[in-house]
Amino acid sequence: MESPTSSDLLPEKNMPIFDDPVKKQPQSYGYSKLSIVLQVTFFVLKLIMFISGVINVNDCPQQPMVHIYLIVTGILGVVTKCMYIINCKYEIKALHYTINFLRLVEFLWMIIGCYCIFSIYQPNYSPYFDRKYCDRHGYLTAFALLILHLLYFVCVTIMTLTKFSNAW
Repeated sequence: MESPTSSDLLPEKNMPIFDDPVKKQPQSYGYSKLSIVLQVTFFVLKLIMFISGVINVNDCPQQPMVHIYLIVTGILGVVTKCMYIINCKYEIKALHYTINFLRLVEFLWMIIGCYCIFSIYQPNYSPYFDRKYCDRHGYLTAFALLILHLLYFVCVTIMTLTKFSNAW
């Protein structure tokens, strides 16, 4: 019986010494149809909020913050969405933290908007009887946009907590 040589102890070149670790597939940023619809809806909703706020800024002396809320929310939303799109391409960590901070500010501002709009629900719509009034169309537009904003927030939260989280 011959003793093994050093060449017998070495593995062949094709045979790995250790198992290769499972390589992770790069994360896909593919968007589902629902995700794309919500993204576009978000952007359009924020533009409408901004435009509506600017048009009706002086039409609610009873609660002047109603239209200020719309203006600020519209600007925050559009800026946040643009920064998110840029960050998807360049993946800048500081921009990621800025986006999250802006989302937090937007959420807190939404709570302030709920107070401003819901606290005067069914305001006096007529400027002839009282100086404290809100223009009917301006107020109801703000009311409807806030409801849509809340629904959008609920949809995004549900998508984030479920299987759609990779799409965001």
